[in-house]
Amino acid sequence: MGVMVITLTITFNCLYEHAVIITSAVFGAFALIRGVGIFAEGFYPNELLVYQILKSGKHDALPITFWLAISVMALLAAVSIVVQLRHRQLNVDLYSYGNRMMGYRALREQKAYAAAAFAKGNKYESLP
Repeated sequence: MGVMVITLTITFNCLYEHAVIITSAVFGAFALIRGVGIFAEGFYPNELLVYQILKSGKHDALPITFWLAISVMALLAAVSIVVQLRHRQLNVDLYSYGNRMMGYRALREQKAYAAAAFAKGNKYESLP
């Protein structure tokens, strides 16, 4: 278990942007389909009901609309992942989340530079 946690931590640290893209696509697809399911009653059953049916082993009791919703959710997530990954390839510079690879000293120097530029009255001077 500990080895798996360390391996996943290293993997997701190296692939942080990909992890953000994948999780946002999957949770976004779920939220969209679940939202539609709330308004279109009977389209997507309650999660507790699904859990109880799956726990009892009666997979046939799930309505066909549930399987349709799961299929649409998976398709929507896959399309979202592909679109976001292509967008990332074209705009890699936009996908730096808070300079998380910079060390403490570099961040301090950047803040000092920004403070000096602000003191001179140039609010919009680009950082090094």
